[in-house]
Amino acid sequence: VGRRRSLGADLALFRSPAALVLFLFFVISALTTLGISSQSVSALVALHGISTLTAAGALSGFFIGSAIGVLGGGLLADHTDRYDLVAAFGFTSASASIATIGLFDLPQPLVFAALGLTGFMLGAILPSRDMLVRALAPPGTIGKLYGFMSVGLEIGAASSPLLLGMMVDSGWPQGVFLSTALFMLGSLSAAVVAARWVRRREPEPEMARP
Repeated sequence: VGRRRSLGADLALFRSPAALVLFLFFVISALTTLGISSQSVSALVALHGISTLTAAGALSGFFIGSAIGVLGGGLLADHTDRYDLVAAFGFTSASASIATIGLFDLPQPLVFAALGLTGFMLGAILPSRDMLVRALAPPGTIGKLYGFMSVGLEIGAASSPLLLGMMVDSGWPQGVFLSTALFMLGSLSAAVVAARWVRRREPEPEMARP
């Protein structure tokens, strides 16, 4: 009976609006990151006529920027609970940065800078994303909730190379960058909604105290 109750409570948590929105957030985030990592080299070569080695170097700049961004985002997450504002600034900046690659004929240094900035902003969001999951999880459920969110990551990771690869193969390489920019705005919307729901729940234990 206890196991049934636990399973029922877990399913109720997974079906809650905040958990479903966060799940969507993880799916779209994976679409973005995996799309850039799997297709940006081919898209840069086709769109800007740069060498494969140069395009790979720009992608390395994306990952380096992401690693630095995670460190900075971790420090920021320790000093704020406004994860929606962190997501808003990060995704808006990253979306604008990646879109410029698809919209304009940039010189190579600016391509490197745009991808590096995109990586930094996306990395800076990750600690706040994880803090959102932690804030949503009732005691004893954080592992299960992270597992549920990881399913979203896998769905996005499986879909992204196929979806964006079709754009490159069809002769529309700029679609890789414009689509990921739109994915980021979708992630932003999901993160803001989830953060607001989490904040609404936080005062409830305080109000229950005598």
